[in-house]
Amino acid sequence: MKYNFYYDESEHSRSIGFKTVTAENFYDNFITVIVGWKSQNEQKIQEQYCDFEQKYIDRHPDKELKNKTIQPKQLRYGFASAAKGNIAFFDDFLKLFSNDVYIYISTFSKVEYIVNQLFKDYKNSLLFDMDMMRYSIIKALVIYKPRELVDAIYNNPENIVGAMKTFFKDRIEKNKINPSLKERETESFEQILLVLDDVKPIDCIEGDYTPPFDGFRHFLDENSISDYSLTIDREGEHQKTVLAARKANLKNVDDEESDNHFGIRMADMLAGVLGKLMKSLCKNLHPTNPDVVQKTILTTEWFDLSDAQLALYKKLHHIVCELNNAWYKSFTGVYADDLVCINTLLNFMSHFESAEEIKSNVNMQGEYFNAYTCQALSEDYRKKQNKLPIEPVPSANLKTEYFFNQRGAKVYIDAQKQPMISIPNGSIRCKVLSVGADKNMLPLITVEEDGNPVCYRLPLQLSEWAFTMVAISNMGQNLFPSEVVFSKKENNYYADII
Repeated sequence: MKYNFYYDESEHSRSIGFKTVTAENFYDNFITVIVGWKSQNEQKIQEQYCDFEQKYIDRHPDKELKNKTIQPKQLRYGFASAAKGNIAFFDDFLKLFSNDVYIYISTFSKVEYIVNQLFKDYKNSLLFDMDMMRYSIIKALVIYKPRELVDAIYNNPENIVGAMKTFFKDRIEKNKINPSLKERETESFEQILLVLDDVKPIDCIEGDYTPPFDGFRHFLDENSISDYSLTIDREGEHQKTVLAARKANLKNVDDEESDNHFGIRMADMLAGVLGKLMKSLCKNLHPTNPDVVQKTILTTEWFDLSDAQLALYKKLHHIVCELNNAWYKSFTGVYADDLVCINTLLNFMSHFESAEEIKSNVNMQGEYFNAYTCQALSEDYRKKQNKLPIEPVPSANLKTEYFFNQRGAKVYIDAQKQPMISIPNGSIRCKVLSVGADKNMLPLITVEEDGNPVCYRLPLQLSEWAFTMVAISNMGQNLFPSEVVFSKKENNYYADII
């Protein structure tokens, strides 16, 4: 079966110089969207999209309809800011995403490109998780925009280490005003100061075009799609994006002017809607005065919704979080807070039955959303710490209900069907080959029994042990295969490596 895919971007300026990063309107995320469908469905989808464009011809009388028609103020407080005409526009656009449409979304921090180059010689160790330290440094640069540090990165590279130490020490002192609110941040900054020794100056800072295509390659593999074409919006830097896609081992890649193909314009519009929502959400969640340590929550304007505006959130939630879902439907770098936040907003809004339900307690919705977001960010942070290597199950294998892992053991797609390890007489000794988890973070182990690999589910009490084993492995010390004794005492489970 042949598939056609189309690529476009939002917030796509890869210029990350000093003036760009310190500008008031700078937005950190580089957002890409790819839409696609089976070739046999293209004519039908094209007719629907062109009808949509024709309906709103007044927005583009002389040119193609692109996301630039959406002004930032129209989404200042999310869909609550959308006027009647724009509500209809968004609604008609979102209705175009039927079950025939596949979507891939990638968000990458522009500052992350800089930090990765600065700290390219720093590696994970058993004592320090440099990936998470990079995350903390990126987040600090994005949120606080320390001018002296950014100036050192671009203009005085020999002063980078000193500027970083000064900045992190200063933040630690300021965080003492509200230690409970900034506990994790302070801990991260203290760890950075322990290992921060030297960084090499950057000769040339350029955005990397390749990562979004690496994720898309995984998306294709997961969906068992091998016969496809990818058409990319042609930009001024001709062929750079195409070459990056080919470098990521994608095939049948070419670029085209967006006015010549509706698929590119469809990807552009979705990238624009997501990008502007993410930018508004980021602006409202980040502190306006970084020198003041306080909780930042969304104002009531975000929740002053009509039923029609709430319906837009529900439709976008379906598109982003449910439609033709896959593990690699979204792909990010180490810093993905804004994508986590927009997904959280969509989930939060979608659980309401009506706008009246939101308004009945509108003054508390910001607090509720803040708690929900903090929980989501904490869970995302925990997953990053564990760094579980992902084995996406190709869609062609879903019909069999199971697959074989790298050790050769049968693993059920529904982990609840996986046999639970039996611990008779209080304890059992096993030769454990590997430790991991399923997509819902249920702990799994593969053991050797009579020379054959067998996968078992572990009790949830052993989740922390399993994730610790994975974390240690990712720090460079692989503990398996090893003999492990699993025991149960008074409803408590234990695991000890022999």
